[in-house]
Amino acid sequence: MEEQEWLACEDPKQMLGFMLGRASTRKLRLFAAACCRRIWKHMAGTSRQVVELAEQHADTDDDLLRDRLRAAADQILDMLGLRESVFSAGLGSRVERSSCSFDETVVHATAGTWSHRFDHEGQAAEWAGWLATTAATRAAVRRTTCGEEAVTAATTTWATEERIQAALMRDIVGNPYHPVDFDPVWRTQTVVALATAAYEERILPSGELDSQRLAILADALEDAGCSDEQILNHLRGPGPHVRGCFVIDLLTGRE
Repeated sequence: MEEQEWLACEDPKQMLGFMLGRASTRKLRLFAAACCRRIWKHMAGTSRQVVELAEQHADTDDDLLRDRLRAAADQILDMLGLRESVFSAGLGSRVERSSCSFDETVVHATAGTWSHRFDHEGQAAEWAGWLATTAATRAAVRRTTCGEEAVTAATTTWATEERIQAALMRDIVGNPYHPVDFDPVWRTQTVVALATAAYEERILPSGELDSQRLAILADALEDAGCSDEQILNHLRGPGPHVRGCFVIDLLTGRE
């Protein structure tokens, strides 16, 4: 993938494949969580809890938290009858082999993507993204009244979700072809406090970072001497911005 392809790409699966071995495990986990939060209203309480545990584990890497996360994710897969099949077939086949209804499977299995049986976090992130897109598309189709309208809704929603997931990936990893030349001088007490607040006090349940906070942060960075357009334009851009945002991570010392 060339740089211009990366900047214009609307295929999150292709972007994930490119970032394997480049993006940290934490960033892949937070991408998966952001995808799940896109369908939060369709997820049951147990599945929501798994997403929240995954977000906590991404930042703490605590062994006890990891074990709780794995147990909860495996419990969901067991409930759906997917524990074994989820690792031996294509994504569509995994869902079709569930003992539950398609919609129940799509909504709940999204949270099961953090099971330790996946080969790597990129595989789990791909699974989460595909399921979240499928759930959003089916919800859109159910709101239609005729076949032609359903086809239009499905096509539009699928394309929209993939486009947003691609934007999430760029928010989380930035531009791999032009890593930011970060100057520690920019990390003033005010800048760090603003970045930390933006990270901790996100908008729930969407999980998105507050755009007004990010705009204020951009102003503070300029006051600290930052003139990097990639950083400033990103913070002032439309987003979406979520935990894992490459600028916030730079400012708060996360990888």
